[in-house]
Amino acid sequence: MKIRVVDDEAAIRQNLERLLSLEGYEVLCAAGGREALALAQSASPDLVLTDVSMPDLDGMALMAHLRADVRTATVPVILLTARVEPSQIREGMRAGADDYLTKPFQREELIASVKAQLDKAQRWRENQIRMAQDHRRWLHIDPDTQLPNRRLLSTLVESELALGRQPALLVLSFDRMDWLVEQYGPSCRKAVLLCQSERLRALMRERKLHSSHDLLAMLNDRELAIMLAQPGQMFDLREWIGRLNSEVKRPVEHAGREHFVTPVMGLALSDEFSMHAETLLVHAQSALDSARRDGSTYTCYDREQADNHKIQLELHYDLYRAVERQEIHVFYQPQMHVDGHLLGFEALARWQHRKHGWVSPATFIPLAEENRQIIELGREVLRQACSQPSAWRREGYAGWVAVNLSAVQFHDPDLIDTVAQQLVEHDLPPSCLALEITEGTAMSTVPHTLQTLQRLKELGVRLALDDFGTGYSSLAYLKRFPLDLLKLDQSFVKRLPDDRNDAAIARAICQLGSALEMDVLAEGVETPEQARFLGEIGCSWLQGFLYAKPMPAEEAGRWWRRYPVLPVSALGQDSQDDPPAVLHDGALSSGRVRLSALTMRNPSPVVPAPGGAEVHGLDTSADPAWNSPPPMPPH
Repeated sequence: MKIRVVDDEAAIRQNLERLLSLEGYEVLCAAGGREALALAQSASPDLVLTDVSMPDLDGMALMAHLRADVRTATVPVILLTARVEPSQIREGMRAGADDYLTKPFQREELIASVKAQLDKAQRWRENQIRMAQDHRRWLHIDPDTQLPNRRLLSTLVESELALGRQPALLVLSFDRMDWLVEQYGPSCRKAVLLCQSERLRALMRERKLHSSHDLLAMLNDRELAIMLAQPGQMFDLREWIGRLNSEVKRPVEHAGREHFVTPVMGLALSDEFSMHAETLLVHAQSALDSARRDGSTYTCYDREQADNHKIQLELHYDLYRAVERQEIHVFYQPQMHVDGHLLGFEALARWQHRKHGWVSPATFIPLAEENRQIIELGREVLRQACSQPSAWRREGYAGWVAVNLSAVQFHDPDLIDTVAQQLVEHDLPPSCLALEITEGTAMSTVPHTLQTLQRLKELGVRLALDDFGTGYSSLAYLKRFPLDLLKLDQSFVKRLPDDRNDAAIARAICQLGSALEMDVLAEGVETPEQARFLGEIGCSWLQGFLYAKPMPAEEAGRWWRRYPVLPVSALGQDSQDDPPAVLHDGALSSGRVRLSALTMRNPSPVVPAPGGAEVHGLDTSADPAWNSPPPMPPH
């Protein structure tokens, strides 16, 4: 042990050196504070024994310098003084002194003080070493399961890759872990994880290509990872994963109760694209997420699928800017009467992404609902859908435009104000706007549905129930909803008229609509035979590719001028008289036309048109312009 003795009196220095040397200590002497400070900073002693009163740098100042330097901050300091005033002792102790001896001192007193401070310093150093070791351990070990954590796993995987090996990573997650904690406390989760980790260790030892480098690690409070240094053939690996799945599905007993958790697993194999540990971990967790989304137990990482997920994430973020960047467009698909009149258009959202081009609604609508951008997107669609027919009306358009409302939009507290504002802003009569909701939305919260539909009805807009027949509507509630239109889902239309079951369902829905004094519109009509059958069973309105695909506003503006437009006021009328049709210069090529017996309840499915063309089926082969659809985005 090295002790630094500091005193400006040579006799005292020599006496202290002699006493301490006899006890086996290595003693280094300094005649003043500055000399002692310089020596201590170059080679830190184990203890400093210093006089308080010295001419160049006194003991108090020396101690202050030692405490301020990280190299000597923890070195014990014993102050020596001939003064015994309590205030000076308190001042020294407050300044950081470990002990205080007064001159003259006894040998036993000196040795006892030195020994006590050196022992205390030794204990402090040992404690610091333990703390550093514990810190390093907790940096790499999960405290609950004592398994390696993600940091250590990453380090060991990196080592395997550096040695030219190609390990595999299997990540396991257990569903309902949060529920276990909520119901039974953290101790239950710990018990489940400990039990499952023991089962996994046993399975790893039994594996055909078991390696001493295989490792079981804890990624977080619900995910475990297995590094397989020698994955072997995929067939054998899948078989082993199947055994693993069966094993961890067994119940875990804790506190007198059996607990069941369901494993979900993601596997990633190292290749030229995953030559870093973190990359391999990300791939394995991506596979785990895919398995969870698909409802499967196990999925192997697929690069193409992962790239799609990256694109989805990119789209998710870009939806926040889509309206601002004017990438949201409205396409229009006509809704026709079986007699050939145009009722109006359904407004359909389309997204022209600046990088990916036209994005399918089946892709971006669920994303928008998930991140709640569907509200802003829906407002933009409503704005365009009210603006466009308002402009057409100045040119003679008398039909409506139908806009879909998602479940999120329908529960938006500002919905009524938003609709009213758009009607006023674009000077659009409320009857020229139809709003559609699905059965699922309507039945999710019936009191809210009734209240919201009633308030919309008070605005004067038309209301339609979309995808009818696919949900779980209660007829007791359906008759209370102030609806104007039921939309027969295309799943019941595509096999008409040949499928007896679909034909029966379509007929029943048409009869239900008639009984409830609601019109019925069939979606997905693609053939004249479907249209003819639907007209015969009382379905007044048709929509589908038989007439047109969704088209941009400019093309829709040319399209409606070719057809007589049925005024919205005719919707729901039961009169046997022909409703007034608005004919445009381009609607008919020549001659005087009489559209026969147009009624809402008893339609005539086919109406003669000039030149022998069927207005119903739109056999427009004589007009090449009608057979040249515009470029369309994905449908």
